[in-house]
Amino acid sequence: MHIENWFVTVGNDVTPYTAPEMMSKSLHGNVYGHPLFDDGEEITTSSIEGAQGGRVRTRSGSVYELGDPHPDYLKAYPDCKQKLLLSLLENGEVVE
Repeated sequence: MHIENWFVTVGNDVTPYTAPEMMSKSLHGNVYGHPLFDDGEEITTSSIEGAQGGRVRTRSGSVYELGDPHPDYLKAYPDCKQKLLLSLLENGEVVE
């Protein structure tokens, strides 16, 4: 599966008392090759739990190849794909 036109968003499990470092991150974008969604359908993934190469694994167990980020997100956060993957790898969160 892969996700295009994506951006990182804070998961919906946040309460007013969630510490910033504990907030989960999810992806929002257009998914392709997912058994439950039509190609190009806009989704928000469950929280991101790990990474390897250009792929991320979510809490639900789905593994997504990262395509191109949303142009506005890329403009606001240059190198966002590399920074996201690096931050996951630095935290020891690796897709097996």
